Amino acid sequence: MRETGRIGETVGVNLEAIAAHPLVGLLALAGVAALLFRSARALVRLGLAAAEGVTANGLVEVSRRNGDLTGMAERQEQAKNVRRARGRSLLLFLLWGGLLVVPAIAGIAKLVYAAASPVWPPPKPPIRPTLVRDTSTRVEVR
Repeated sequence: MRETGRIGETVGVNLEAIAAHPLVGLLALAGVAALLFRSARALVRLGLAAAEGVTANGLVEVSRRNGDLTGMAERQEQAKNVRRARGRSLLLFLLWGGLLVVPAIAGIAKLVYAAASPVWPPPKPPIRPTLVRDTSTRVEVR
């Protein structure tokens, strides 16, 4: 797209001109805040999933020692779900963290952060442990 400036002068719109716009700076600020929020949330989920994994594996061991095969099978399934959630949380943390770090290293931070500003709305599911979300199995308290 070409615009005309002074009489007889042709001015092209380039990325530098777009990046210099003040609105892009505001969008970049919102994008950085959104990426920080998302990466912090993924890190909290990762920590919860790690703690939950230790608990789930401990419950499997308790069921094995007590000879409760049915309970052990249920708890092994729960431990598998926790491992899956932990992997998903790790991937999300790497994604959001990578979107924070890589553009800054590559020198295209302002444009990438401005493009990341639409991820600002908070995600729907609350942060809670995987075992709480799993309603298909019951845990009996003795």
